[in-house]
Amino acid sequence: MRWMFGGCGDYRRFGGFAFPELWTLFDEWLESLEDELVEFAREHGSVTPEEVAERFKISKRAASILLRYVQRNGRMKSRGYEPA
Repeated sequence: MRWMFGGCGDYRRFGGFAFPELWTLFDEWLESLEDELVEFAREHGSVTPEEVAERFKISKRAASILLRYVQRNGRMKSRGYEPA
């Protein structure tokens, strides 16, 4: 998860808010989002960052980061962001 904050600048600045309960909630939310993204990709065969951004109402940059995160977890192929 921390590698995701690397794109946000210095993630250590969030240290004051890094209560274990918040990290747990973030992890649960991220896992749920990952599941939704994989299901969305299954329904469409493959997805682009633009499609993900539109579907989840996030920026294209955030969509790209999310897609790479799901890919690193082995749930999507990098080519065309197809479900694994």
